[in-house]
Amino acid sequence: MTKKAENRKNRCFGLDIGLEIWAFRFITSIILFIPVEILESLLNWVSSGEFGAITTANLLAAGILRIVVVGFLAFLISLCYIAIELFAYIGLCDDILNNRKTGIFQEIGRGLNALVYLGSPFGMLLLLYVVIIVPIIGIGFSVSLTENIYIPTFISSVIKAKPIFAVVYYGLGVVLFLITVIGVFTLHGIMLDQKTPKDAAMASAKIVKANLQDFLIRMTKILLRILCVVIVFLMVTNIIPTELLSVKGVDLPVGYHVDLANFLGDNATELDGKVVLYRVACATWLLLGRYTFFVVEIFTSSYLLLKLTQMYYTYTGKELQTVAPRKSKRGHHRYIIRFSLIYVFFAVCSVLLGVFFEEITDYRDTSITAHRTGGLLASENSLDGIIKAAEYGCAGSETDIQRTKDGEYIINHDTTFMRLCGVDKKPSEMTLSEIKKLRSKDTTGSGEMLEVPTLEKLLDTGKGKIKLFLELKGQTADYQMVDDVVAMVKSKDMVDDVVLISLNYAAINYAEETYPEFETGILIFGGVGDLRKLNCDMIIMEEEMTNTTTVNLIHEADKTVGVWTVNTWEAMYHFLELDVDTVITDDIKMAFEVKEELANRSDVIKMRDLVEGMFD
Repeated sequence: MTKKAENRKNRCFGLDIGLEIWAFRFITSIILFIPVEILESLLNWVSSGEFGAITTANLLAAGILRIVVVGFLAFLISLCYIAIELFAYIGLCDDILNNRKTGIFQEIGRGLNALVYLGSPFGMLLLLYVVIIVPIIGIGFSVSLTENIYIPTFISSVIKAKPIFAVVYYGLGVVLFLITVIGVFTLHGIMLDQKTPKDAAMASAKIVKANLQDFLIRMTKILLRILCVVIVFLMVTNIIPTELLSVKGVDLPVGYHVDLANFLGDNATELDGKVVLYRVACATWLLLGRYTFFVVEIFTSSYLLLKLTQMYYTYTGKELQTVAPRKSKRGHHRYIIRFSLIYVFFAVCSVLLGVFFEEITDYRDTSITAHRTGGLLASENSLDGIIKAAEYGCAGSETDIQRTKDGEYIINHDTTFMRLCGVDKKPSEMTLSEIKKLRSKDTTGSGEMLEVPTLEKLLDTGKGKIKLFLELKGQTADYQMVDDVVAMVKSKDMVDDVVLISLNYAAINYAEETYPEFETGILIFGGVGDLRKLNCDMIIMEEEMTNTTTVNLIHEADKTVGVWTVNTWEAMYHFLELDVDTVITDDIKMAFEVKEELANRSDVIKMRDLVEGMFD
């Protein structure tokens, strides 16, 4: 066979491979859903207990046994994902390259069998690395279960704010990146050569070291090809259609209201028909385009894994074996039928999205809450921050309360006064008179030195101007703090102006049971179980754990939802559109700019955002 004929054969073979990979991903995602749903149901049942959920706010009170069981169930769920999404996938690539034709269940069986090699300390470490570390650094193969995991913003912001922490943070990132590169063939060694995780990792390091130049050249070419494909399809399926649809709809009014009763009856106007037809067209192009891009993402990731598997064979000196022709006797008609059914389904969805567009895209008017009284508008936890937040239009102002040595209450975020006042003492180690002598530096950089505010002055400043989110902070956040703060708030007739919040569930549970007239909220940055059963009025979640499903479930329980601390344009855009009740942020100006942009979106941009949200 000539070289040209061989190339033609390989190109035709590529279509078979692409369709087979798509079918594998489609079917295994359905298969994976069943055991994961069972395990997640068990996990939620075990974690429910007295509180309804195990969160970062009540972790210690949940009990060691329950935490261990929850951890074990989470471990089993992770194993399911690794077996099917990684090991079975590598097995499929192996069979494709060796021209073996096997079924999906055989591939899954191979993946499950490979799990036995993870039953060692090094195997557990590898599991942790794949499930947690790889998604955080954004390099390497991981599982969809944790693909969106990242270091919480409130932690990363503290790290990046201190030079020494930032150096360690980025240095560690470089080290983890290098570990990922030299360990790139570890899973292949486990799956294809039945090596132990430790032996597979060492073998991978030797392979990369021995073939470093060739490996880097090949990987660069592969990644450039993938990048080009992604850019082209992103243009074709998203950017160009959005621009063309924007031009097409330029003559239609923005925010036009179509009365569905009239439209579905006999009273629709010509403009009603044009607007609805335009919305259906937007939904059709964007939805089908987004699914096409989703398929392209599957193909590109599969192409990368195929090439890595091919390199593994090359670098280990093994020969690929042709056992039998892979081409299905039934041709491509099964895949074409599946694709067609999916696109028909999306076409029907497009009609529904277009007709019920206003109902679907009608989002909650989310309020803005200033972090540490005024965010970036004023110095951290200052009285001026409350005034400026109120003047800017914020609905709320969040602050931190701690108790002094003599039982008074002051405003301070950190455990000690070291960062702002240069005194390495806790509020609980100093009397109020001693604290009044301290001077806190202005965090806006003005050079001004400020007094440490008392709770009483803060309440007086905010009364009638803004809702105060009072975080009961640190080791002194106990029942006594709840009683004392409640008494002070009541004495100033400000019950409706205050929300009591804390990372300490016991304190909030006590406040909710003892003082039901007060609005309460729990701050959490992780949890499992039914969050709706937490005894509070508001659940304020860290960015990473806030999603559409969780928000909707909490709203069903007549609780409100907050998210903290949102300081980037992209995140603000996402959460303001997500129907949360309030967003806590430092960047007040940016938050209101995003709100304005959301309010002035055209129909095509609203539809684009809706479709993107469906695929998140």
